[in-house]
Amino acid sequence: MVEEFVPMIAGLVPPVNSTEEVIASPRPMFRDRLTVIDKVYHQPKTGEAFCCESTFERWLDHEESVYSRKMKAGEAWQLLKFGWFTDEEKPVGMLLIRNDEGSHRQTLPTDEEKAETAKKVLEGGVQGISLFVIPPGESFRGVPSGQDVYVRCLGGDCSYTVFAFPK
Repeated sequence: MVEEFVPMIAGLVPPVNSTEEVIASPRPMFRDRLTVIDKVYHQPKTGEAFCCESTFERWLDHEESVYSRKMKAGEAWQLLKFGWFTDEEKPVGMLLIRNDEGSHRQTLPTDEEKAETAKKVLEGGVQGISLFVIPPGESFRGVPSGQDVYVRCLGGDCSYTVFAFPK
């Protein structure tokens, strides 16, 4: 009886009869995990394309849901809030900010609409110091350093989505 149960604990499927092999199945995860897969391509008009990849995963210390909110930014700096994530008890392990401008059109934009969308660059920083910009349709990913993160739109108002992942 114990011999029949042991393969299930080890993450293996027991054989149906004695002639079949034991088939490995995915092991159960005992902790939450964050996996990131980035690929950046540069395609020159002549020559070969260049691809840079960055792939990693890390085990998480906390079992929390991802915080995801659609927001609007104006021209003044505004503090980003991350819902149930706090600095002490439940810190943010990774932050992804996506500039949603220009991504939800149902018609082909005119040249004027394209020019207006191009102005809607989202800027991020700490304590009024600019650290990064996110053009329309693009995103930025990083790990907060413990300081408050602020955003603003350089061209009026813009829509963006913030995702906060547990540490």
